[in-house]
Amino acid sequence: MRNQLLCFFLLLAAPAQAQGQRIPAVGECFDVRGKVYLSSNSGVVFDTDTQRYFLAGRDDCFPATVKNPMTNDFRAVVAGAYRICREPDDYNQFGVMHIVCIKTASGLSVSRY
Repeated sequence: MRNQLLCFFLLLAAPAQAQGQRIPAVGECFDVRGKVYLSSNSGVVFDTDTQRYFLAGRDDCFPATVKNPMTNDFRAVVAGAYRICREPDDYNQFGVMHIVCIKTASGLSVSRY
């Protein structure tokens, strides 16, 4: 039984290790393609192909070029190239929330979900 549990936990950890993904350190900024949208239960979400982040609740972390389409349509998804910086993590009933601040956004396109 113990070996089965160990195998189960190793399988859960394997995808992150296999992809070589790491969560950037707090304060670290990086360029990434992703999309921003409003989640009904999590606030403003920033998704990349490999990671989900949540936007810090400050105006300086939410540029007008990203915010305006979402203000007019709550189902808007704003995809593009972003420069984001990690903020300290937050926690809720689901676990750790990795918080980011958008510094710049370019090549934006708006769709609906």
